[in-house]
Amino acid sequence: MDDIAGHPPDDPDFALAAHAEYSIWTLQCWEDVTVAAMDEMQDSFTVVKAAREGTPRLVSLALPGRTPINTPHYLANTSRGVVPHLTQDNLSSSTSIAGIYASLEDS
Repeated sequence: MDDIAGHPPDDPDFALAAHAEYSIWTLQCWEDVTVAAMDEMQDSFTVVKAAREGTPRLVSLALPGRTPINTPHYLANTSRGVVPHLTQDNLSSSTSIAGIYASLEDS
């Protein structure tokens, strides 16, 4: 079988790249993640305050080029890229949700 999205068949990410919906995303991720970016990301997860047993940990996740997310934080689950029961204007004006979880599905 030929390379797909730059991944040879023996590459662990070959199956992910084989899906047409994922190939562009995978290729973009490979281009975006460089050794320098990985080194920079090591300093992006900072423990703000150590948690005692039974309490949430306070952490700041700061990725290059993104707004930092302080935890605990809610990431909204989506259904086909949409947060159920919330329109985009209500999501941005009425919540402080800074991110979403969007699963990539077969169409």
